[in-house]
Amino acid sequence: MQASTTLRSRAGSRVDRPLARIKAGVAIFGLLMGSSVIFSGAVSASSTHHTETARSKGPARLKFNKKGVPNVVGMTIPLGKGAGAPHIGDTVAYTAEQILLGWGATTSLTLGSATSVISGVIGGHLAATGGPFDGEINGGLTIFGPSQPGQNYEFIAQPKFKTLSSLTGQVIAVTEPTDGDYVLMQLLAKRYNLTGKVTYEYTGTESNSLTSFIAGRIAGFWASSDSTVALKEQGVGYQPLYSARVLDPAEGDSYEASTRVWLNAHFAQAEAIDLAWLYAAKIFHTNETQWLANATAYTKGTFSRTLEALDYVAYRKENPWPASHLAFTPKSVSANLNTDAGRGAITKLAAGAPLGEYAVFGPWNAAVAAFDAHPNLFK
Repeated sequence: MQASTTLRSRAGSRVDRPLARIKAGVAIFGLLMGSSVIFSGAVSASSTHHTETARSKGPARLKFNKKGVPNVVGMTIPLGKGAGAPHIGDTVAYTAEQILLGWGATTSLTLGSATSVISGVIGGHLAATGGPFDGEINGGLTIFGPSQPGQNYEFIAQPKFKTLSSLTGQVIAVTEPTDGDYVLMQLLAKRYNLTGKVTYEYTGTESNSLTSFIAGRIAGFWASSDSTVALKEQGVGYQPLYSARVLDPAEGDSYEASTRVWLNAHFAQAEAIDLAWLYAAKIFHTNETQWLANATAYTKGTFSRTLEALDYVAYRKENPWPASHLAFTPKSVSANLNTDAGRGAITKLAAGAPLGEYAVFGPWNAAVAAFDAHPNLFK
């Protein structure tokens, strides 16, 4: 089973998944208050986010001080991310978690396979998670904000494979059937007559796919900028064959999702998650030094500073995290539903299902209003 990593909150509360445990620790900076917090991978069996219950008849909105800082003290918000290990490309999710900590919330970030973090939300171990749209909807979750609204993947193959048709009879790596790369591969295979003509190897994580590619065990896989930049840095050749943005322009990589019950009872917490994401996205666009420092802290120095810098340049060109209301719109969300349901990736709902059956926009709209009102809270 896919291993998970939990980043422990400043208050020391931890969230468990029945997964292999990874322990790590590195001191990092406080993003807002200037205090030091701890990046830790210790995982226990405790779950804390049900300690808060809804006591009002309507959704409780965030309250702000004059500078625009929300009052989240006393809130416990354990988060998940569908990623088997810390990647440079998930630094925005980590930055958002650190912003919540800086504001005074008790929070954590648990990494795991898409299936495990979705199960963590359903089982009450996590308040919300970022994960693939189809897996979240099929799991009965409701999306309420962006995680990575833009696609940044390209299908790459070993250098000897110059065309998609040349992959017939070869092994292709995908992480798991609930993840976005599997959906992309199914669509690519259907469009280019490869269905039933290639064999899938389920690797669990993109890192594992990359390792298999370098070792020559697979013919190709859907690679993010993290992987392609790593290949270039290591001098490993590859043949780019297709872009996800060309294959499926409407598809978003991942969204924040939770249960409808949790969202109904925790409007303010959902708003805080979305607001922290917006400021994290802004830091990506406006503060390269800060973002790179966060990337180093998040990945525990796994990647070289050169690789992090190259990744940053690649991501700036792709803009997978727009710091505006455009990151999460009814039009883009419904387009995702129609596309995924139309090709069979979503089975719980049919194409054209009412937006309210699988998405809510109240917390996001409130977060956008607060973000626009205080654009200089982070620079």
